Amino acid sequence: MSELIGTQQRITCPECRESHPVPANWTTDWFDRVLDDITSDLKTNENDINQKIIKFVQESYYRFGPQSDRLHIKSVELVSNVRLKEALEKCKSTIGKPEVVTLLHGTTRKAALAISGQGFRIPTSFDRDPTNPNEGELKFGKAIYFAEAKKATEYGKNTLVLTDCILGSVQEKDESELKLTPEIMQRRGYNTIHYSNSEEGFVNQEWAIYKTEQCYPLCIIEYEFLDPSSASEQELVEKINKMNHINPDWNILHKALIGTDNQCKEALRFIGDAGSKGTAQASRLMYLLLQNLTKEQVNALFKRPNETIRILFLRALWQTGRRDHNLQSYIHNTLDWSLLCESLHSSYADVSWRACGVITNIAAIVANVRPLLVSSDLLNQLMSLLKRAVQFTDKICILTVLNLLANIAVTEHSIMKQKKDILDYINGHLLDHHDEEIQEAGNRLFCNIIGKGTISPDWQRKGYVSTMMAPTIQ
Repeated sequence: MSELIGTQQRITCPECRESHPVPANWTTDWFDRVLDDITSDLKTNENDINQKIIKFVQESYYRFGPQSDRLHIKSVELVSNVRLKEALEKCKSTIGKPEVVTLLHGTTRKAALAISGQGFRIPTSFDRDPTNPNEGELKFGKAIYFAEAKKATEYGKNTLVLTDCILGSVQEKDESELKLTPEIMQRRGYNTIHYSNSEEGFVNQEWAIYKTEQCYPLCIIEYEFLDPSSASEQELVEKINKMNHINPDWNILHKALIGTDNQCKEALRFIGDAGSKGTAQASRLMYLLLQNLTKEQVNALFKRPNETIRILFLRALWQTGRRDHNLQSYIHNTLDWSLLCESLHSSYADVSWRACGVITNIAAIVANVRPLLVSSDLLNQLMSLLKRAVQFTDKICILTVLNLLANIAVTEHSIMKQKKDILDYINGHLLDHHDEEIQEAGNRLFCNIIGKGTISPDWQRKGYVSTMMAPTIQ
């Protein structure tokens, strides 16, 4: 304890600013609090350090970030933690490749305080944000994620931790692998994954580190984005958070969708939530989105470097269209089909299978898209998604892919009949599946091929339908 609090018997709480005696179980009681001598605001004579940090973060952000978003750094706090520093130095001597790089970790203020006092922790959940599972899963499983500023700001909430990182042995990856753990990486003989995809450019490159002692927090940086009108982005975000789905303010949502990344995310999350709750306003919200944005603005959402925006946009399309068949035709006519198919081929599995859900819903209603879905390249991607879903027992993804294949087979039955590898795999793994919904979805594909898209009277009496929407998601 002495190395953290010095000789003081009392300490000031960073939340209430009152002085308190140090309890015997301080490591538990104060886990998420910062002790006075661990972090400190930069003093006047440290202005040079302050400016260097600000320059590092801002240059890193503007190298890849949109020029319309202005990153304003509100404060910088230095971290000084002897125990964590010693752990980093020990790691240098044992890891084999001791080179250090300085990167950024996006997080929340509370988590940053915990990091400065107790160090980084390996997450216990595979979700990017355990409080918002609709944002998808961590790209490389349970790891500590670092990036340059643009990518780092996609994580957490307006807080960055500037960190010295020992990368050690690095595995290069250009596509996601969602269910990794430190134990798996240790067996592979790697300490870190570096993700970089040539099609996306360097904007989305990031590093996933699997040992806490590889990371030493240098300082905590609080920031905000200013929108084009120089107002804090948080003002608009808070207005969306206060809206209800029964009577939303479309003008606010419209402004957010073409605003900063965080404003856009909040608007898309709001629309997707309306769809998942099945509110009557959900379809209307999506119609308004597609009608009031230009076609270029709508399709630009597919190309935003921020992966969370793409995930939330696809989720909104998926959820709002499930109960409105007319909306599916409208979505098909508005979206750039090639961009939707590009999303299906994304190196990030969470983007890919959400695109699959949107396409499944469109193919259930719009017959003329089905011939576009039987290319070997696209069917191979669907098989890749299906096999991954079976491997990780991801029921929603399994049903989504099976429903899409069945929808295609309604009119393209002669082509699907020739896809022996697909049919053999489904026959061998899913037709006798213990889950009845999965069994039914697999059987629907074979029935559509056998019946050549025609429903027999017997099947009709049993309630059989030839096409099926993708299942609902969070």
